[in-house]
Formats: sequence, C-alpha cells, structure tokens
Amino acid sequence: MAHKILIVEDEQPVRMFIRAVLSQDGYEVLEASNGEEALDMWLRHGPGIRVVLTDVVMPRMGGPELARRIKEKTPETAVIFMSGYADQPVFEQAAESVCRFLPKPFTPMDLAKAVRGALEPGV
Repeated sequence: MAHKILIVEDEQPVRMFIRAVLSQDGYEVLEASNGEEALDMWLRHGPGIRVVLTDVVMPRMGGPELARRIKEKTPETAVIFMSGYADQPVFEQAAESVCRFLPKPFTPMDLAKAVRGALEPGV
C-alpha cells in the first residue's frame, strides 16, 4: 500500500508540481491550499497520513501552527516545512520539533529525497 502524503501549499502550480512528482514515485497524495483546509483533511484521514509537506507562510493558518496541532495528536507524523525564505524564525522551531526543511525552489530529486528521509529516518 502506498504511503499517504498531505501537501499543504497555497500556490496551485507548486502544489501541482509536487503532486506530479510524488504520484510518479508511487505515493498517495492529498492536497490542501491552506492550513485550515489541511487540518480538516488530516482530521478526516487521520493517522493514515505519514508525511505532511507544508509551506511555512500561508493564509488562514501557517505551516508551524498546522504542524504543532498535528504533532500534538500524532507525534509520529513526519512534517517537512517548505519555504523560499530561510531566514524565518520557524526554522529554529523546526529543528527543535524534529521537523525537516526543504528550501524552495527544489528539484524533483530534492523532493523525493526529503520525503524518503522523512519516511525512513536516517536516510
């Protein structure tokens, strides 16, 4: 059975790119355009989601708040933050909360490696 991944990204072209890459790699992909939508989706699909790949800055609810809420309920869910702004304070929080960071822009290979690493710690 394919691992289920939730993409949370407010820019549709970026979401489509990520979906295409991960689907081609055999993952089951769910999409949300903001943190609130993602939290609702996560509540419906629950522990079946293995990885949450989220943008940091989004309307309504950003990635750090989404990650905090998900990790409170299921600490084993892997979270990968994505951003083009590496100077945001969230990255210190990411290190403390054992979340990963994927800087934008990234290649399909970078994306695949980040997801594989989240699913298989130590990779």
